[in-house]
Amino acid sequence: MDSLATVSVQNSADVLTVDFSPDGQVLTAGTSDCTILQLLVDRLFKVSSVVLNSSMTSGEDLRSPPVCVRFAPEAQSMQRRGDTSAAGRNLMLVACADGGVSQWHLGSARRLQSARFENNPIYALDFAPDGGDFVAAGGHDGLVRILDARHIETVV
Repeated sequence: MDSLATVSVQNSADVLTVDFSPDGQVLTAGTSDCTILQLLVDRLFKVSSVVLNSSMTSGEDLRSPPVCVRFAPEAQSMQRRGDTSAAGRNLMLVACADGGVSQWHLGSARRLQSARFENNPIYALDFAPDGGDFVAAGGHDGLVRILDARHIETVV
């Protein structure tokens, strides 16, 4: 398959996970050197001006490589529920190989909350498609967990 564009990541690290933002403006990549990068999509096709934003960690280092990143659904679903604040926008979930799950705010590059499932790497996670308050996470132990997106704690 031919590539439309390619971007080299820092330190030639392996890219373990990628996800587009709901508006298609940002592509996020998680790499084996415990970094999460934001790539501005409108610049991907102008190789000389590709911008790699600063890593999401901003002083809050990930302890293990991110194996799954997921953006929150489009903010319009929150508006349907009557939430018109900008607080729910630009959120991303990150699952790490050490069982860590965290929620990040993209605009500020800050970790909002996190939890750790000891001895259970989390390999997959996603927000509910309706922009609801739930997150599904699956890991090494063969369980799918439903988490409260507002508090990243197990609900079911």
